[in-house]
Amino acid sequence: MQLIKISLFCLIAQFAWGQQKGEYGLNPVQVGESVGEFEISDMPRVRSQDSLGICYSFAAATLLDRQTCVDNPDKIKKCSEMPDNFRVSPIDMARFASMPEEGKSRDVRDNYSGISESGKLDLTLINALEAGSIASEACAPFYQIVANNPDPVKREEIERNFWQRLRHLYEKSKAKPGCSDCEIETATAIDNFRKDFALKSTNEEILRAFGQDTFAKFLDKALIPEDCNFAGLAETNPKYKVKIYPPADLPRKPGKQYDDSYEKLIGQIKTILKEKKVPMGLNFCAQQGPLTFKSLKECSPKPDETSSVTGFGHSLVISGYRKICKTKNPENCYEALKVENSWGQQWQDDNNKGWVDAKELLKRSFFAKASLTWLEKRAQ
Repeated sequence: MQLIKISLFCLIAQFAWGQQKGEYGLNPVQVGESVGEFEISDMPRVRSQDSLGICYSFAAATLLDRQTCVDNPDKIKKCSEMPDNFRVSPIDMARFASMPEEGKSRDVRDNYSGISESGKLDLTLINALEAGSIASEACAPFYQIVANNPDPVKREEIERNFWQRLRHLYEKSKAKPGCSDCEIETATAIDNFRKDFALKSTNEEILRAFGQDTFAKFLDKALIPEDCNFAGLAETNPKYKVKIYPPADLPRKPGKQYDDSYEKLIGQIKTILKEKKVPMGLNFCAQQGPLTFKSLKECSPKPDETSSVTGFGHSLVISGYRKICKTKNPENCYEALKVENSWGQQWQDDNNKGWVDAKELLKRSFFAKASLTWLEKRAQ
């Protein structure tokens, strides 16, 4: 599996679906007769993270977009058709994965900087709501860093080369400050990038970005225009709070693959869908094939000496539950979850619209603290 060279949190989108269908703990199920069902039918349209691995940011953006849609019925008739000026930018959302520098307030957007190479879904949401201002998808769209090539395999290769070239140019500029040849090389590279990408920032803004002291801050300045407008969610900041489950790691019974932790977690999911009627983010281990890791920490990325990522941490959004029975015998029943995966609409279509086996997926969460993250309205 090819992973991006910058050490980002998530498994990147994959394109050879015919060979990979049902792997990574996302085993599609045939949705037949069900005896229990809770589903949020009108969800924001699925996005693809392509070769940039900030899945936690995509999941956070989906949760916020859904709430923005619900709060603006007069302006947004269908969540699946939300205008980009209301949707939050997953690129900009990634800035909230890290806390502001010591002594700086959390309620000021500009105190968060850098497109983080790793992140926690719950912290990202908490910081975003505290800041109250997130760039809109219209201003900092993800499509600007999606290669202009219809072939998905070639597109991934072009994008991977783009990230590697960007890092090379940045590191060279830091190693040789004031190098005139470097400036010419960088300017030429930016012009070449525009042949494959629809970068929104001006050439001058990108060149200024090379003055940032970290690559994460460079990406921030290079991909988010300085005069960016903000998404429609900013006004809802005081109305919502971030909830997580479990609040602490649930005890596991030695020697048992599935214990009461699964029953508690699936029960919580059903309660949230049925009573709260909101989607929720899930952190899990998307290791290919059989699960051998023992915890999310073990599964998470660890950059090697070449800065390659070797981990399989992933985040997605749960929007539905079904208990499906083939016969009247309870032993022939199984539980399924509908997921909104940032590997794109093609993945959804190829995997029964996102309906996957619940036990296999939730087992890979290890029932760890904050496996689930969702938004709730504050008491009036």
